[in-house]
Amino acid sequence: RTLGILTKPDLVDKGMEETVVRTVNNQVIQLKKGYMIVKCRGQQDINDKLNLVQALEKEKQFFKGNSHFRALLEDGKATIPLLAERLTKELVEHIAKTLPQVQKQLEMKLEKTSEDLKMLGDGVPLDENEKTNFLIMKIRQFNDALEGVKRAEEDLRNSDTRVFSKIRWEFGRWKLALDSKAIKTEEILRDEVQEYVRTRRGKELPGFVS
Repeated sequence: RTLGILTKPDLVDKGMEETVVRTVNNQVIQLKKGYMIVKCRGQQDINDKLNLVQALEKEKQFFKGNSHFRALLEDGKATIPLLAERLTKELVEHIAKTLPQVQKQLEMKLEKTSEDLKMLGDGVPLDENEKTNFLIMKIRQFNDALEGVKRAEEDLRNSDTRVFSKIRWEFGRWKLALDSKAIKTEEILRDEVQEYVRTRRGKELPGFVS
């Protein structure tokens, strides 16, 4: 999926131009999508406030005027505008390639969602009287589902754990929580009683609290 980009062709040492050309032509280190070469604005261009339009024209003239790199321009492998066209083409081809698969996934998701909606039944009606009947029906269905669980009529397709096994585990956790609270309550209550006896005792027989 990688497109190789070579930059700064104006800084290539003399005698290395042919190696650069061979590289761009995918003859040195091969890439499936090949290479392109561009010449961006240099620091001097930035200092001279060379705008983008002028920079693109200067880039084009550079490749046209270079005897080694002119062929790359003619083959559509040089300059930033041609790179933009190439990237746009790659994007369009990628979308065209993946769109059918995405569409299939969406259709499968839509079908599953429709099935889930059918299982939920009709939505809430707009009429006020019908809303009351709708609520009563939902409560009745919920109660029927609970009755089915009580009779061990469970749907185990999505879980191997039965409801009473889950409840027993939850009750165990609840008991631990209650026990911890009970211990704390007992300690606090004992301290409060002792403090009350110490500060409010009046006249009484030994061993008897007033």
